[in-house]
Amino acid sequence: MADTNLLNKNLIEAIGLSGAPEEDRDAFLNKLTSLAMEEVVRKIEERLSPEECAEFEHAFREGTPEEERAAFLEKHVLDVESLIMKTALDVRMMTTLIAQ
Repeated sequence: MADTNLLNKNLIEAIGLSGAPEEDRDAFLNKLTSLAMEEVVRKIEERLSPEECAEFEHAFREGTPEEERAAFLEKHVLDVESLIMKTALDVRMMTTLIAQ
């Protein structure tokens, strides 16, 4: 968790929100997280066939057991962790560039 907090702090500082109210900083981080996850989903869907996309949507509906989600990713998206990390780094780089 400390790594996440440090990353969040660095992002907040990079875009100049250090002096903003905590609610604004939290809203920014929530939006950024949401955008990053949308990008991860988009990248996953690009790799899947239409049938696999339907499976993906089913597996990631609210209430689906975590084991079912993990099994889908293991079967269809072998490098999901690196995909998430690359997307997170891309988002961080974009926010840093915007802040400059």
